[in-house]
Amino acid sequence: MRPGPTPLASRFDVPAWRPKAPALRRAAQARTPQNAGPRVRGDEVKHAVGRLWLAGGALALSLGAAELAFRVLPLGEGPLDIEEIWRAQRTRSPAVVDRTGVDVGGERFREEEISEAAFAPGTRRLLFLGDSFTVGAGLLERSDRFTDRVETVLSPGLHVFNAGRGGSNPDRWLRYLELLLPVYRPDAVIAVFFLRNGTLLGTSLALNRKEIEPIRARAEARPLYGRSALLRFFWDRLAWREYTRRFETRMQRSYLGSPEERAMWHHQQDALRAIRDRCRAAGIPFLLVIFPLLLDLNDYRFHAIEDEIEYFAAGLDIPVFSLTPAFLGRDAREVWVASNDQHPNSEGHRIAAERLAPRLRDLLEEIERAN
Repeated sequence: MRPGPTPLASRFDVPAWRPKAPALRRAAQARTPQNAGPRVRGDEVKHAVGRLWLAGGALALSLGAAELAFRVLPLGEGPLDIEEIWRAQRTRSPAVVDRTGVDVGGERFREEEISEAAFAPGTRRLLFLGDSFTVGAGLLERSDRFTDRVETVLSPGLHVFNAGRGGSNPDRWLRYLELLLPVYRPDAVIAVFFLRNGTLLGTSLALNRKEIEPIRARAEARPLYGRSALLRFFWDRLAWREYTRRFETRMQRSYLGSPEERAMWHHQQDALRAIRDRCRAAGIPFLLVIFPLLLDLNDYRFHAIEDEIEYFAAGLDIPVFSLTPAFLGRDAREVWVASNDQHPNSEGHRIAAERLAPRLRDLLEEIERAN
């Protein structure tokens, strides 16, 4: 049987169509949210803005709380507050309260009369030379001085004479030594060299008003200084940093600068050499003790000066002992006798005594062996 004719193809007949793989992928991508990108990005921007508002609000609250704390609590008092420095100078800096003492050859020392007990058998005598740090400027009680504390710790068998004088330097110590050698007949001489002693500088804030006032004025001219306690605290700390760096530079140049800048140090070197020679002639040991600057003890910047002093002393065979390690890492203002006065307070003298006592015990043992 013959097959029938093949039906005519209609133009309406559409052959079955299968999309190829790339077309499938494009269709799938068209159904994904990527096609709705502008709406999604808008949501992200809204979330980001919300997070920024939250962060800004938290920061504002934190700053507000800090501002309130600095207004209520005494946290914003700057170390270079001129009014506070001079108010303390008038009311809380006792200078040398105890003005009693003993006269030796026309010089007055803040000490008791040299009694016969100082010359009792078995008693050793130590003569201390130094400036206001040694004499105990600002201390109400002599017994708080590091020299007296050492005497207490190493007694019995020890007598100490404190020949410290405020504002003195080694050139004057030589005169004091000449006066006291025949009267006190010490078994050893200890010169307490404060880093100021080789310079023409004053260390207490009250003595540096000319340097402080322009720094303070610049701080007070900074934005919102008079309105924000928080910013005032910040600007004050920057001012203090500027002052200490300037002071550090002046101190460094006094020991390590040009010959003209070092003239005072060279003069005091001659005096220390003369003290050493006088002690040698008397047949007694001479010890040089370094007392640090009570400034920025957490970031102490005067080690190079101490190295210079030790180098000089080594050239003359003068033994040196530094009190500095005992003070490092402390808050310097906690050991000041007053807010405007960097002389050591009772706590500062206690620290010095604890550091010095073992070294003097060794010195006394050396004297015993030599005799």
